Amino acid sequence: MAPLLPDLNEIAKILDGPSPQLVVVVGTGVARDATGQPHASWLGLLKHAIQHLVALRIQPEWGEHLKASLDAAFRSPFDLQAALKHAEFIEQALTTPDTKGFAEWLESAFVDFKARPSLKHPTTLEGLWDLQRAGALLLTTNYDSLLTDATDLPPVTWEEHDDFHRVMTRQKSGILHIHGHWRRPSSIVLGHTSYKRVVTDQRIQELFKSLWLNWHWLYVGFGNGLDDPNFGRLLAWSRNWGASGLYDIFLAEQVKAVEIANRTDRPLNLFSFGYRSHDALPAILKSLTPATRAWPFLPVDDSLPQFRFPGSEKTVPVPSHKEYLEGRVPKLDADTVVQERLEQYGWAFVLDVASTGKTTLALRAATTPEQQKDPAFYLDLAKEIPDDADPVSALGRLTKRSWLLILDNVNRDAELARQIWDAWNASSRGSRLLLVATRVQQTVILSSAQDLGFLVRHPSNPAIELRPTPKDLGKILQHLYRQVAGLEAAPLLLPPTSVLQEWHKTYGSALTFFCPAVMSRFDRFTRGDWNLPPSAAAEWVRTEWLDPLDRQNRENLLCVAVFGSQDLELEVQSDALPHLGSTDELWKLVAKSTYGQFGQYHRLSLREPGWGSLILDATPVPVPRDEVLFEAALRHPMTAVVLNSRLWQRGDKDRCKKLWERLELNSKCWIPRMFELSLGYFGRLMIPAQQFATTTLVSDIWSEVERDLPRLVRHILEAHLGAISAFLDLHQRQRRETIKLWDALEKEPEKLAARAWDTPLNQLGSFLDKAQAHPAITKAIWDALEKEPEKLAARAWGTPLGFLGSFLNKAQAHPAITKAIWDALEKEPEKLAARAWDTPLNQLGSFLDKAQAHPAITKAIWDALEKEPEKLAARAWDTPLGFLGS
Repeated sequence: MAPLLPDLNEIAKILDGPSPQLVVVVGTGVARDATGQPHASWLGLLKHAIQHLVALRIQPEWGEHLKASLDAAFRSPFDLQAALKHAEFIEQALTTPDTKGFAEWLESAFVDFKARPSLKHPTTLEGLWDLQRAGALLLTTNYDSLLTDATDLPPVTWEEHDDFHRVMTRQKSGILHIHGHWRRPSSIVLGHTSYKRVVTDQRIQELFKSLWLNWHWLYVGFGNGLDDPNFGRLLAWSRNWGASGLYDIFLAEQVKAVEIANRTDRPLNLFSFGYRSHDALPAILKSLTPATRAWPFLPVDDSLPQFRFPGSEKTVPVPSHKEYLEGRVPKLDADTVVQERLEQYGWAFVLDVASTGKTTLALRAATTPEQQKDPAFYLDLAKEIPDDADPVSALGRLTKRSWLLILDNVNRDAELARQIWDAWNASSRGSRLLLVATRVQQTVILSSAQDLGFLVRHPSNPAIELRPTPKDLGKILQHLYRQVAGLEAAPLLLPPTSVLQEWHKTYGSALTFFCPAVMSRFDRFTRGDWNLPPSAAAEWVRTEWLDPLDRQNRENLLCVAVFGSQDLELEVQSDALPHLGSTDELWKLVAKSTYGQFGQYHRLSLREPGWGSLILDATPVPVPRDEVLFEAALRHPMTAVVLNSRLWQRGDKDRCKKLWERLELNSKCWIPRMFELSLGYFGRLMIPAQQFATTTLVSDIWSEVERDLPRLVRHILEAHLGAISAFLDLHQRQRRETIKLWDALEKEPEKLAARAWDTPLNQLGSFLDKAQAHPAITKAIWDALEKEPEKLAARAWGTPLGFLGSFLNKAQAHPAITKAIWDALEKEPEKLAARAWDTPLNQLGSFLDKAQAHPAITKAIWDALEKEPEKLAARAWDTPLGFLGS
């Protein structure tokens, strides 16, 4: 006896793959469960046929005799031959003198054979549809159209050899009916004669055997179907393969599963999985799909928090899932552009200022009539992602044909967004990716992996702007009115164009505020009073957000709001809040993100960019914004760094100067915390300090950092070599004593070498240049790299081609390293060629010079460039003429 399968994880793993080799074999149990019809079973169907014969030509007494005889055949033990004998009689009786009677009987049995409404959710049919959308083939012995009704896929019978093969090989979609479909009477396999037709059809039997050899089979809703002449013949043949066949699973209620496991003629590759009752089956089927392992992605369904929940107040200015599905959420002009980009490129990037309806547009894309046929998933990068969640791995499970993946607020975690985009781009498998971001003033980019500029300025698929128009505000106004007044109410008349244009000045980039503002004024609008002052939204903010908070939580919220106001769009470190720990009432409004090697630091921001200004305008007493900003900067040096960077980028030198005056006045409260700054952020603090701070303050900062040399060295060794190199440059430029620092670092060459693996190759080369006068360090680094040249070579794919060529120049004295890199690149020359479009022409030319001894690489790059010469020519305008001539 083979053991019952303990769980279904192995089936789930199959479905995670790009082309799951899984056939779901659907039996009559599914039809019985879905319809409740007596003729859903084989016995019930034969009795239905007998009743049809009674109505046509045979005596009722003879019909009752046949039914009693059938009942006897189906009693335990089941008598297959007796059942087939009755089926043969019925088939012959209904096809004599012609086949018209057989077709009429099939139509009478199945034309209205539909799934009944079910309180269960999901149903077994929905579970099967989920499996099909995850890549499984659906194959059934049933004659009905239930699977077609559930999936919208056409039935393909065993008679249609070519189409059957196309479905098997995923050239087309369909439901495989191996015993026929009622709309094609000639394909119906019922009695001995028709069974003989299918088992002697050499082509279809070869396809069956190919399916068995190359695919896992999952049986659902099967009773005695394994014994019929068609399946029985296939399984008898399969026993010749012993246990070497791919494992198959028989899903059934516990008693039946044990019975199958105990059969002596069971194929050795067939395992059983038992469940308590049929009510458990839908959840079991759904649990196998990748969609159930989408976390941290969320399915776009009724449970998504971005939808208004059923039963909530109609005055909540958020559409419900139903409103999206019914197409009642107004579209913007950008919707068409997004759909065109998704169709052409498989991905699109929506980028605009805060509160212009970007998330709403993404959810409209996820709920179009076309997309409703396939799953969609949503991930908000503004929310904290738990340490045990792996978005990139989840993405690999969700890249299925026509599935849509939405990444919202990608500006909040640019590095993760690029990782996800790169993973999707490497293996999209026909899925589609929609990225959504708020345009904010960018802080200094620390690495290319954090830069979204590549997507923003993509040469063939650049970012899409929403730019809601005054006319769009009118559409939203009418939608919200219908939401509150009801579908039966007459639409609200649109205000004059001049009014919409006036509204647009205030609310065109603040739809989050616009919605509650107009909803508070419907009574006035119906009387023709179109006045919509900012206070209309402020009243809602005070009532919904500010009034419920205690004093400390409110002051913390105002601090976050100042940092999140439209002119800055910054996160604030939790340690920089006025009241540490008083955030328990804020989580409806505020999101937390973590950073640091161990996630020990926290940053807070408003959940919706743009809320900051509205919150501040809604306060009864004006908030002194600069005072809040500068006080927060005093509480945490990281806040001072980021605030200074943003003010500098805005060209606001006066506020930068005021910030540093405040920092100098209170230097004793924050200078002792300098080691809370990572090495890279220390440099970003000291560069503006040189311009805005006094010589005394600059000297005090350096003295604090250098006061404890062992601590400084430990801090340095926590950074990658690129950050260390930048720090040493800064240290030298500001004429600090460097000898003792280098001497201390030379005592830790192995620790420095270990950080080489965290460092981009271009920055690694820069550090090696910096360390030339310290051979103990450079030797330790090169020795470490030479021990694992393949590991180093794998890093080459993340390095721009221009910098890669520079690093290869530095590594010439280490042939094991250069050989490993060139070998890795030559294995995937097309992948390397794709990077050419990210590389300035002068750097690309330099790399091509370096690669002359590797013709496979240079050919792949030139071939890629020659396919799109206009696209390459457009890059010429960004290249200085001297480099362009070269």
